[in-house]
This record gives sequence, structure tokens and C-alpha cells, in this order.
Amino acid sequence: MNYNIKKIDKGAVRFVFVTRGRAKPFSDSEIEDFFSDKAEIISTPFRIPDNRARKIMFLKDLKMGVAFCMNKYNATQEQIISEANRVAPYHSSGEK
Repeated sequence: MNYNIKKIDKGAVRFVFVTRGRAKPFSDSEIEDFFSDKAEIISTPFRIPDNRARKIMFLKDLKMGVAFCMNKYNATQEQIISEANRVAPYHSSGEK
């Protein structure tokens, strides 16, 4: 089966528009129409709940890599790094 996939990052949320088979991919105007009433979703930042177990799980996931976390949490690289710095500000990236 052939899939047409279009990923759009809007603020803290990644939207994935998928069509399959012979269906036409979503047009830019269709995507903009979809976003016209989604302003409150787009402005929501990526945050791990302030719960010890969730933070520990996030930090363990981070050991698998930023790309792994981007896929698992459906967030951008910048959001993952920002949240990692918020959750564990005492860890450094090792880069200077």
C-alpha cells in the first residue's frame, strides 16, 4: 500500500496528514483550513508531568537518544532538549 505522508510542526505539536492508495495528498489549503480553529492546541508546550516516575521514564528514554524521544513523544528536537533541561538541569550535554 502506498501512503502519502505530510508532517507539519506547529508550535509544540506535530501533525501528520496521511492518505493512502490513489487518494490525493492533502493540499496546503486543506491543511490551513484544519489549523484555522486549532490555535489552543498549537500553543500547548511539550511538558512531562511533574511526577517522579514520569520524569525518570523520560530521562531513561533520553538515553536512547533525542530521535527516539522525538518519535515516542511526538515532539520536536528543540522541545525534547528544552524539556530535558527543565527536568534535569544538573546534567550537561558534554559539549562546550
